[in-house]
Amino acid sequence: MRILKKAAAAKVDGIITQGLTEAEFVPVINEITDKNIPVVTIDTDAPTSRRVAYVGTDNYYAGFLAGRALAEDTKGKATVAIITGSLTAAHQQLRVRGFEDAVRQEKGIRIVAIEESHITRVQAAEKAYTILKKHPDVNAFYGTSALDAIGVAKVVEQFHREQKTYIIGFDTLPETIRYLQKGTIAATVVQEPYEMGYKAVKMMAEIVAGRDVPVVTNTETKVIRKKDLLSITGFVVVAIWQFTNIWNEFLFAVTITTSDKQPIMVALQNLSGSQIVQWNVQMAGALLAALPTLLVYIFLGKYFVRGLLAGSVKG
Repeated sequence: MRILKKAAAAKVDGIITQGLTEAEFVPVINEITDKNIPVVTIDTDAPTSRRVAYVGTDNYYAGFLAGRALAEDTKGKATVAIITGSLTAAHQQLRVRGFEDAVRQEKGIRIVAIEESHITRVQAAEKAYTILKKHPDVNAFYGTSALDAIGVAKVVEQFHREQKTYIIGFDTLPETIRYLQKGTIAATVVQEPYEMGYKAVKMMAEIVAGRDVPVVTNTETKVIRKKDLLSITGFVVVAIWQFTNIWNEFLFAVTITTSDKQPIMVALQNLSGSQIVQWNVQMAGALLAALPTLLVYIFLGKYFVRGLLAGSVKG
């Protein structure tokens, strides 16, 4: 909050921030907007403030998705403990509330404990350990922040309960993916951190230019399981790299091909000439050579960046 006030004092054109706790952040956001500085909330909203817009996950819906996934995977029979990153952060509260509403209609599902991890692996593990000691019948965990399921998974493995404990978490950190591959974590809720950042900055530019923007823009949320790990983003990253390497190949191409079957990079080199350079021909050749690669990155660049950022840290 001190940093937000400093930014406002510096008279920036706009501020993008998380809303976090409403009681603390709403007055600060309102104070900033009173100075005619637009505020866009990202990832965590402050809907009662005078922020101009929100970009990010619908956290209630994300929690609801997690609840429905657990109910489906456990066939509606589970004794559940919830490890939440924060009992006071608005987005964490919404994820818990959505989950509770999703499983409420399932008579065979009971929630017996809700504990706070402060978004740390250590405290998530400690709380999971305490819960299992106090409630040995717990056979399912729901972690609402990126590190909760990881901490729970460590304890579940320590107790050798991997086969009889269902874990669903949030986000796709490398550790989460490893536990998914092993089967210790059954599922995780995937958000779109790249989309949040991209759309928030684009939206702020529109606001500063005086144009209207939607008040709420929710980014995509979905649940993935082990079978979903070979995602489209991974294939796109590999495909783009392969295409770029093949398209730019020169050494092997010039060595093993014949003159009438040379790839474009070799042909481009042959346009250079020895005495006189025909710049118009060179420019046309360079443009034709670069165009396919440019088009690939223009149309698939979003998926390429998503694939590279698949392990982004989120709250």
